[in-house]
Amino acid sequence: MEKINIQVKKETEKSDLIFADSTECIFLINPKTKVIIDCNLYALALFETENKKSLIGLRFEKLFKNIQKKEFKLNHKSGNKNLEFITLKKNIFWGELTVDDLELNHVDMVLVKVSDLSELKKAENELIRSPFFINSIFSASPNSIYLYNIEKKKLIYSNNKLAKLLGYRPEEIKKMGSDYPYNLIHPSDKSRYLTNLKSYKSLDEKEIVENEYRIIDHDGNWHWITFRASVFAKNELDDPIQIIGTAQDITEKKKFEQENTRLSSFTIENPNPILECDFLGNITYINPATQSFMKNLHIEIEHFLPANHKEITHKLLKSDHDYQTTISIKNKCIQWIYHPIKATGFIHIYGLDITEQKATEDKLIHGAFHDTLTGLSNRALFLDRLGHTFARKKRRNNYLFAVLFLDFDRFKIINDSLGHLAGDELLIQISKRLEENIRPEDTVARMGGDEFTVLIDDIKSKDDAINVTERIKESFSKPFKIANSNIFITSSIGIAFSSNEGVNKADDMLRNADIAMYKAKTKGKNRYELFSKEMHTEAVNFLKMETELWKAYEKKEFRVYYQPIFNLETNEIISLEAFIRWQHPKRGLLTPDSFIQIAEESGLITHLDLWVLQEACEKVKNWQNKLKRSFSISVNLSSKNFLQLDFAQKVSSIVTKIGLDANCLKFELTERDIMDYREHITNVLTYLGKLNIEIQIDNFGSGYSSLSYLHKLPINALKVDQSFIHSIDYNLEIIKTMVSLANNLGIYLIAEGIETQKQLELLKSIKCKYGQGYLFNHPVPAEEVFSLFENREIE
Repeated sequence: MEKINIQVKKETEKSDLIFADSTECIFLINPKTKVIIDCNLYALALFETENKKSLIGLRFEKLFKNIQKKEFKLNHKSGNKNLEFITLKKNIFWGELTVDDLELNHVDMVLVKVSDLSELKKAENELIRSPFFINSIFSASPNSIYLYNIEKKKLIYSNNKLAKLLGYRPEEIKKMGSDYPYNLIHPSDKSRYLTNLKSYKSLDEKEIVENEYRIIDHDGNWHWITFRASVFAKNELDDPIQIIGTAQDITEKKKFEQENTRLSSFTIENPNPILECDFLGNITYINPATQSFMKNLHIEIEHFLPANHKEITHKLLKSDHDYQTTISIKNKCIQWIYHPIKATGFIHIYGLDITEQKATEDKLIHGAFHDTLTGLSNRALFLDRLGHTFARKKRRNNYLFAVLFLDFDRFKIINDSLGHLAGDELLIQISKRLEENIRPEDTVARMGGDEFTVLIDDIKSKDDAINVTERIKESFSKPFKIANSNIFITSSIGIAFSSNEGVNKADDMLRNADIAMYKAKTKGKNRYELFSKEMHTEAVNFLKMETELWKAYEKKEFRVYYQPIFNLETNEIISLEAFIRWQHPKRGLLTPDSFIQIAEESGLITHLDLWVLQEACEKVKNWQNKLKRSFSISVNLSSKNFLQLDFAQKVSSIVTKIGLDANCLKFELTERDIMDYREHITNVLTYLGKLNIEIQIDNFGSGYSSLSYLHKLPINALKVDQSFIHSIDYNLEIIKTMVSLANNLGIYLIAEGIETQKQLELLKSIKCKYGQGYLFNHPVPAEEVFSLFENREIE
């Protein structure tokens, strides 16, 4: 050591040269002992001494603040270090330390430079506490950060992340002033908040405190928020005056904690049986509810669990899936769920009393397969039983059964006349009569509305089914007692047999019976028909025609033809009747006879009638303007239109839009339509009458109308059915009576189908004033109507 020092002294002149060129604090240090060998004048000034002797000989580490000594390494590879130093007068400053190796006359030395950073550190601290710095840090943070003055109880800065989370706008928070966040805290947490606020004044500089409060959001919902805070600034007395912290929403965490707390008492407080067992089936825990159930049922545990309890537990040893089973115990139905937890080596067993639920399910199942009104099987159950019957047919040769499809004639009229309650009672009584006339092994079902089916199983011949059908028909000949009235009703019945060609499943047979029923209805009702292959062909053709009709409507293939109606005394055209025609692309021009019935049943008729109405009104209005004279147009209507609630309004809208005088429009309806739909038609006819639209009864005399009822309707004219005109020699007196009837009712009569001069002369002789027919003109297209008016003389 002495040898080294002597050598260093010899080189003092050289070290002075190093010191002289430097404007920084420099030390020469022995690398082995870390003792200061020499220093320059800047070192004396920085470490507050006037004599080198007070520094030379000291270990360099003595100049560090205690906490920084571990940071010092006498190695230039450690790079620059910012450390806290202590002067000989015990003052502390920040300095930058630089270490370099140095060789003086073959002696290794360490050259250490210390740069004073005190002013720089002061500037950094001022920057950190500057509003600009704080705002930059706060804005960049993804978390909710705030700076709070605990002396003034005032929020200094906040990045508004918490406010945004709670649904408040920054301006709303600003208006709260010093009340934020106090006025948002739950009333039960306010006193704790104030107490915690006071405790911040005694915080240690490095201490972090955490508190939780309930905060209300903008929509009135409560959130659990945790606030973490530490000291940010102190006053001259070293007391905290500002805290900086973060806020975090822990609502979901709280809910989770509360749920765990609640679940901890789950097994004890749960009203349902809960047990635990090992994988050998040995019971290790029973909750109070299990004990209560066993006590009430007077049974032991082995009778309370499934009979195969141990087998279940053994199986679960190899499975991770739950096992579920249901057992019946006395008057109870218990559902058991086995939940294996292999990590613990146990199985949790949950029991649920589903007695009421099972009873409800049984009711629902019954309701799903039975008609709620009559209690009969419904369509689904009927098809299911019919399907089983087909399965038996495959196993047995020559196995025969039949299906009856019943639809009750004019049921809708009875229902509308007496009301739906009476209609329901009638359906109930019908169902009872049907059941009375079949065997226990047969099935009666209600398909819906007034449609019923009967499955007659395992019969020897077709005659057996026919006998049942005739027995059913005979039972309906007796009146039904409904609402103190005797009601008579008939049915149309279709019969299909399992032996029919092409019948392989339930749907086929039900379809065939339906087709046969429809055939019976079209033949006059109150009868039955046996299904035949030809009926199916007709049904297929019907479906094809229906599809063609809708396409024709979309493609605008329909045309309107017009036939004049004459004043038989003056030979003057007083009106036109509109007739629809179908310009078929392959079959040519078709009259209504070939398609109108299908249009009726498919629902297309209401669209066609409105189209004809609009087309005819537009043409007549145009002809009236050109001819400068007034005449009317008659349009045939289907009764289906009167089932449309807004039909009258649609008519009014069409007439108004076209600008046609309503008294130039006449509607023709048949007697049958009026009588079948009297409840619906009366109001509509009255409304149309108020619009001055005339109503005419078409084909009068061919139906079964009640003259007393017709007298109550706003009828303007009767059109004598052409069958009377064709046999006028025999019917002249009848037609004469009709003329007299019309006169007495204050209406007029029109004769249809006049084809000969003799018919015309006889009609004139009985004072029939108006008529139409081929004698005058066939129906013509719109472009030929003008020629009718040019030549008004009857040929």
